[in-house]
Amino acid sequence: MTDKELIKNKDVRFYKIPMKEWFYNDDSKLKNFVGIYILAHYQNKPNDIAMLADAPHHDAFVLELSNGKIVNGIHIGYEGGIDDDTINKMLKDYKPKGNIIPDIIVKHYRIKEFAKLKGLRIVRIATVPEIQSMGLGSLSIR
Repeated sequence: MTDKELIKNKDVRFYKIPMKEWFYNDDSKLKNFVGIYILAHYQNKPNDIAMLADAPHHDAFVLELSNGKIVNGIHIGYEGGIDDDTINKMLKDYKPKGNIIPDIIVKHYRIKEFAKLKGLRIVRIATVPEIQSMGLGSLSIR
C-alpha cells in the first residue's frame, strides 16, 4: 500500500517518542522526526531537540504509518500547577519559564486561579508536506 492509502485507511499508530531509545539506539527515527519539522515548519531552532531531550515538562508524539514511516510530529509542553508565591511574582512582571498560557492569563485577565490549573500547550505540530491536508494534524490532537 502507498502512504496515502495507509493514511486514508487510518493505518497509523500514535505514540510518545521514546527519546532516550531514539538518541542511543535508533537515530533514523529521530532524524525522520526532525526532518518533518525542518520541511514543514519555519520556526525551528537548533535547541528544539535538546529541549525535548532535557526538559521534564516537554514531550513529543508521532503518527507512524504501519510501514514504519513517521508522517506527523507534535511537541507539547505541560503548563500550570503554579504555586501562590510564583503567581504573586507573575503579577509583578515575573515570567515563569515554560508557562506561557498561564502567564498571559494571569497578567492580562488577573485570574490567579487559572495558573494553578494544569494543561497542555502545543509547541510545534508538523506533517510531511506532501500529505498535509489529509487530516493527520487533526488526528494527532484528538
